[in-house]
Amino acid sequence: MKNFELIDDFLTNRLGAQEKVSFEQQMNSDPALKADVELQKQIIESVKKARVAELKAMLNKVPISGGYTSGITAAKLAAVVGTAALVGTALYFYLKPEELEKKPELSITKNEITTPVQQDEAAPVIENKEIGKQTPIKPEVEVK
Repeated sequence: MKNFELIDDFLTNRLGAQEKVSFEQQMNSDPALKADVELQKQIIESVKKARVAELKAMLNKVPISGGYTSGITAAKLAAVVGTAALVGTALYFYLKPEELEKKPELSITKNEITTPVQQDEAAPVIENKEIGKQTPIKPEVEVK
């Protein structure tokens, strides 16, 4: 193989158009050169196949998991979220202002309940047949 570099340039398409045509003419006229080109072509193909097989073997050794795992499971995540919600709720009720906790109270005193209701024309009345008087309807209010 005296033309190793020229054969390599031909097989890897590094020759110019004119050089390629000249080399092909020389290869067609010289059977030894043609045999060297075929041998080097087989060597290149064998090396490519060996590299592919080696790469496949390396890739087959790589462990494949179901996906990205960072050590956090769904149960751990749910526990953290639940704990945060519980602490947040407890803090809300503990730090809640007192004025929001007070229930509104009626501001009617005992004196206001016992004062007579003035009867006006718009107020509904009930006739008391026993006494013969008309009695205005009073709203019912509980006294504390």
